[in-house]
Amino acid sequence: MDHISSIPQHASRRELFGMRKAAYYVPDHLMNLVKKVASTFHQINETDEILDNLDIKSISLQDKIKVARTYFVCPFPTVHRIRSQGYILYRRQKTMKEEYKNLEGPEIGAKVKEGVELYNYSEVPDIAYTGDTTFELFLRSPNPDLLKVKILIVETTYIDEEPGKDMIQQARDRGHIHLAEIIDNAHLFENIEHILLMHFSDKYSESEINDKVFSVLPEPLKKKVLVATRAKSLY
Repeated sequence: MDHISSIPQHASRRELFGMRKAAYYVPDHLMNLVKKVASTFHQINETDEILDNLDIKSISLQDKIKVARTYFVCPFPTVHRIRSQGYILYRRQKTMKEEYKNLEGPEIGAKVKEGVELYNYSEVPDIAYTGDTTFELFLRSPNPDLLKVKILIVETTYIDEEPGKDMIQQARDRGHIHLAEIIDNAHLFENIEHILLMHFSDKYSESEINDKVFSVLPEPLKKKVLVATRAKSLY
């Protein structure tokens, strides 16, 4: 609920600002339930017609959703207390084959007219978003592209230690990640350029998060980590 309840507000805000209608992709098993939630908000609000006609689409683990000319999104399963999934944003990349790189413009044009395939095509994983998950996601045969992305947006709900409590186990029991797990497995993230930590527990203030995270991170991680705390300073 803490995530999905923002859909009605997001749709209403877009309509208020004259923006085009958004499409919302949700896991198969939630599609009809999310429609009911939006319809209920419409009934409560009485005047917000957009909520009674949201563009809600289902997305399964086998799907590729095109979001721009050269970009698409694929879901992957995560490890939480309920069924959950994260998403990887891919970029379709076109590169000229080595044997044609030295050709001049007219020669390239001639090859194209002959029907010669001049390019190699690849799918590059750019950004991954985990949503709620335990660290087991990274240990249990993850999608190999998850650890190849340029930017990893990963939940880090817990960051502290409390006397007499195993905070790492508590994080796991609640379906979340503790900062210590990321530190202890820093080698997994060697190929990732940037890591954005998010979803910190509300018990931490913005300053507590920044102080704690950057005081305990090893140098290789510290250079690539950012923390998402802006919302805490606004609300």
